[in-house]
Order: sequence, then structure tokens, then C-alpha cells
Amino acid sequence: MMQSCKHRRPTFKLVQLLLATGQAFEDAAPVIIPFIRPEDPRGHSSVFSISEVKPDIYAVAPRQMLNLLTAVAGDAPNRSLYGLNKALEKLKDEAPELVTTKAFQKLEMQAMSL
Repeated sequence: MMQSCKHRRPTFKLVQLLLATGQAFEDAAPVIIPFIRPEDPRGHSSVFSISEVKPDIYAVAPRQMLNLLTAVAGDAPNRSLYGLNKALEKLKDEAPELVTTKAFQKLEMQAMSL
């Protein structure tokens, strides 16, 4: 339990930092994403934060946004990530070509349907 708490907070802070980069998202993502670890499946606050970001950040670097979502989701069980559907819809609107990637399809399976 203590180990998961140690990883969850830094990941959340790194995600917040990355989302705050705005137009520099494309340059910042490859530097920050390698340090992001999957969150505990019971508390994916980073996924929710990503889903609430304005759509324009998805347009800056759609593939990097996909990489960010993949890093945060990790190997979460299917239908377990709240807010992921909303994030995937925004990503699909900006870059429909990503829908056919294995990473996007895995995230779709992990998304909690409401």
C-alpha cells in the first residue's frame, strides 16, 4: 500500500506539470512521460485530470497525448478507468487516425463505460 502511494502522487504532479505546458506540450511530453508510472487502479485521478483538459491541448500533439494516457493507464483492468472515455473522445476528434492503433484500442477496453 505504501509503495502505491509513493508512485501515485508524483505521477499526478508530473501529469499536471505536463498539461500546464500548453503549446509546449509536444516538446515537454517526450521528456516527462518516461518518468510517469501507472497509477493505482483504484484511484486514477490523473486520467480524470487529462479528460478535463481543454481540447486544444489534444490538438498540439495527439500522439504524445496517447502516450501520456497509455503511461498513466498501465495495465489497469478492462472497464476500470473513470474519465478515460471522455479523454479518448477528445483524442479521436483531434486525430481520428489514432483510433486504429493498438494503444488506443487497449485504452478503449480499459475505459469505464457509464
